Amino acid sequence: MNVGLPEKLSRLRIDGLDLSVRSYNALKSNGIKTLGQLVVLSDEELLKFHAFGRKSLMDVRHAIAAALSSHAGEVHEKQAPNAAQGAQADRPHSESDVDLSAGGWKVPHHSAGDLDAPVDVLDLSTRAFNVLNHLQVRSVHQLLSFPKEELLRAENMGRKSMAEIATKLFSYLSGESQPALGNQLPREPSRDRLPGTKALIETMLACLRDSKA
Repeated sequence: MNVGLPEKLSRLRIDGLDLSVRSYNALKSNGIKTLGQLVVLSDEELLKFHAFGRKSLMDVRHAIAAALSSHAGEVHEKQAPNAAQGAQADRPHSESDVDLSAGGWKVPHHSAGDLDAPVDVLDLSTRAFNVLNHLQVRSVHQLLSFPKEELLRAENMGRKSMAEIATKLFSYLSGESQPALGNQLPREPSRDRLPGTKALIETMLACLRDSKA
C-alpha cells in the first residue's frame, strides 16, 4: 500500500517513535526498523508478532499519529499537488484566533473551559459520546490529546459526528456554551471496533493535507 509518506519520514527509525519498551522490542525482533516498514503492516500482521498484543497495537497507533502530526509540514509538502478531499468540519473560525491541540483539534487562544471536566459537558449525541467512551476518552483534556484523524476512522464516527464534536468542543472552550453536567442520562459504552492501523494512516495523511489546504 502506498500511504504517500515522504522519503525522509519513511526512513524515520522506530527508536525515534514514542513507543513502549515492549512494543519497540516486538517490532525490532521482527526486523521492523523504520516507520516506512511499520506503516505498511496490517493489524493482523502486527498481532502475529511474538509478544505483540492489543495494548501494543494501540501503542503503535498513537506513536504513528504523533509522528505524522509532528511532521505535518513534510507530509503537506509531499502531498501538495493533490486536490483537497473535503473541507474540515471545524473551518468556520478564523485561523488567526485559533490554535491546534496535540490531537489536531482547533481551540481558541484563550480557553475558558475546564480541561479536567468530563466530556459530558459537551452535551454530545449518544453516538458521538459512545465512540469516545469506547476509546476511553473521558475528559476534555483527553479529547484534545486524542488524534482526530484516528477518531474519524472509528466505527459509527462519521463526518457529521466529527463536526458535532469539533463545534461543541470549540464552543465549550471559548465559553460560548454552558456545561451540560447533571442533565444527562447514563449511557452505555459502545462496542465499536478501533480503526485499522493502515486505514488510520491514510486518513491522517488526508486530514493533514486538508488542514494545510
